[in-house]
Amino acid sequence: MIVIATGIFVDLRFSFLGLLWIGWYTPVIVLLYFAFVRVIFIVEKRRNSLPETGLDYGEDTSWKVYSYFAASAVMIIGAGIWLAFIGEEITLVTGWGESFVGSLILAFITTLPEMTVSYTAMRMGATDMAIANMIGSNLFNATIIPIDDLLYLKAPILSAVSENHIITAVLVIIMTMLFVFGINRKPRRFFRLSWWNLILIALFLAGAYFSFTETSLSFLAQ
Repeated sequence: MIVIATGIFVDLRFSFLGLLWIGWYTPVIVLLYFAFVRVIFIVEKRRNSLPETGLDYGEDTSWKVYSYFAASAVMIIGAGIWLAFIGEEITLVTGWGESFVGSLILAFITTLPEMTVSYTAMRMGATDMAIANMIGSNLFNATIIPIDDLLYLKAPILSAVSENHIITAVLVIIMTMLFVFGINRKPRRFFRLSWWNLILIALFLAGAYFSFTETSLSFLAQ
């Protein structure tokens, strides 16, 4: 996320950096992704232990499980393509900026499957999988930017986006740091939520408010 925020800041001022239409950050993000995936794999391999969840999969065969998984993935891909067009229509009808609609509305909708998977994993007792699903999704989503950069032939893609995304990236960095800090500290609770969760919610709402006001001001100025 630091690389992405820096890429937006630099590319909006020096778009000539990079190779042809590919931004300098694309190979950096890809290398960082594979490096950290390797680190995660090595750490998990050293632990060499799996929690007992008490799960019983009955008579499900590998073929049946893979078929269900593939069918679910196809439906999610189809819905995602449709959502992109719906998001564009929302910006035209409401006058909200693309950064606001993408950062909040589309991001929330496309995160619903992750929320469902994480909730189900928690009910199954696989708490590590529930958390890894959300954090791992953030890690993988960052690699979509290099893919978009390769497909966007006009210029490095971060040179063509709003500077408002820097604020979103900085908020993601802060929230991730709080998440890491919260894992290593015994949380104090407010009702059923820890203070870390309350701070994360407050940061999210502050970012949403900023994004909405910025896009609203841009729309009124036009």
